[in-house]
Amino acid sequence: MIEHTRLQIANQYEIDDYEEARTRPDFALQEGFAIRSLRGQIPMYIKGIPGASAIRNEIYQANTLEEVREALSKIG
Repeated sequence: MIEHTRLQIANQYEIDDYEEARTRPDFALQEGFAIRSLRGQIPMYIKGIPGASAIRNEIYQANTLEEVREALSKIG
């Protein structure tokens, strides 16, 4: 799921490398676009997991990869 998100962020720049994408001056803007574009897909990874509803709500509000990671860290 995190790798999917990283690849989507890199794809915003039409490149394959997330680390290279992080060096771009408009990274925060493109990261936000990528996260929003995946809001319907990322929650599918956690469907059926106990507590998924609350985590899904956090993911829907996320604008950064770190916020997605933080929400997903609550799976357990």
